[in-house]
Amino acid sequence: EIQVEHGSAADQVEVYVQDVTQGGPIRTVVKDLHARFDGEVAGHTLYLLTNWKAPRNRILRVDLTGDVTREHWHELIPQSDAVIDSFYAVGGELLVSDLQNVSSRVAVYGPDGTHRRDIPLPALGTAAGVRGRWSSNEAFLAYESYHIPYTIYSLDLARKTQSVWTRQKVPVDSSHFEVKQKWFKSKDTTRVPMFLLYRKGLKLDGSNPVLMTGYGGFDLSNTPWFSATAVTWAEQGGVFAEVNLRGVGEFGEEWHKAGMLD
Repeated sequence: EIQVEHGSAADQVEVYVQDVTQGGPIRTVVKDLHARFDGEVAGHTLYLLTNWKAPRNRILRVDLTGDVTREHWHELIPQSDAVIDSFYAVGGELLVSDLQNVSSRVAVYGPDGTHRRDIPLPALGTAAGVRGRWSSNEAFLAYESYHIPYTIYSLDLARKTQSVWTRQKVPVDSSHFEVKQKWFKSKDTTRVPMFLLYRKGLKLDGSNPVLMTGYGGFDLSNTPWFSATAVTWAEQGGVFAEVNLRGVGEFGEEWHKAGMLD
């Protein structure tokens, strides 16, 4: 698979495929569409994550043994209220990561698009990536949150088990902290979320020092990533707050464009 991205925002992506084992021709899958596409080849199938006609993204399936032009694409996983941010073809299945109210979920789907199960995650946080091979049942899932250091889990898709494979060595006891999500109304009444990190048992009565941050631009989502600054602040009795401003991608392309003004 060959991808050609136009511009720094990659709001137009071309996709081509070639059977290199047979020395076949380069075939055009996507061209002249102003949308993002990210492809993954699994066996004789090309899976495409795209925001074409789906601002919160969907996954399409293309049979590489036949005609690959647009009329022969099939929708595999439709757009929903969550934003699909990535997927990976591994172990004969699709591991799909999406954002539900800015927090990651990871689910296992069959190659026909059937939802099979969810992968349990320890807290509100970020699935930072999934890796594996189509021919192997072993996958690796990276995860973190404000108070949970970068952790890679080993998943056995056949046995439906998971275990910590490695974790960033940081002197923090994650059980001492709590992460919650709160919503507030912006000037135009739009509901905007923010995350709060604080020490367990701390009373949120308005008397605590607060360190607030936020970013709103270029479709870059502010999901919970491990932060030594946030943990240190919370250890000292402060509240760390991160606001999910419009202009980024937590709720799809509509949320991104809502922060552009003119």
